[in-house]
Amino acid sequence: MVWVIVIGLVVIFVIIGVTSSKKEKSIKNDLQSRGLNLDDFVSVGAYVGGHPDRNENVDNCFANREGEEMVFYRRIIAEMPQRKFSIKRENVKNISVEDASSIENKITVGRLLLVGVFALAWRKKKKNELAFVVIEWNDGRFDHSTTFSLEGKDAMTKANTVRNSLIKLCN
Repeated sequence: MVWVIVIGLVVIFVIIGVTSSKKEKSIKNDLQSRGLNLDDFVSVGAYVGGHPDRNENVDNCFANREGEEMVFYRRIIAEMPQRKFSIKRENVKNISVEDASSIENKITVGRLLLVGVFALAWRKKKKNELAFVVIEWNDGRFDHSTTFSLEGKDAMTKANTVRNSLIKLCN
């Protein structure tokens, strides 16, 4: 009986793998027909704000160079990227990285059980790293600061990598 369940799970995983592989291949072919390559998309974190054409946040934001523009997309795995907004490369004045790390104090259940009320004084410190990549640009009339956020471990390193990738897209 156990072997039937194991074999059934293996078959399900194989079917899911083949289906997602076919969908990914279909997306790549569709993008290539538009002159785009999925490998050229650069992950830039989550769009926070600062673009006049986009009021809502965009998670999983990716950038790509298309002609004279940097085009930003929302990308979900195994789905076609959705174009959200663009910035003309010649309008970019600066791309910078900013830090906003914070330290949280947490009381864990284990500490509460171990030391009781004294757990309030013996809190676990957890560092939440948060970094921002800011693209400063001018549309001919107004100055804009389009901002993307990256969080988690090594957020500053990731933000610096994103900055360097965006600079390459601008050149």
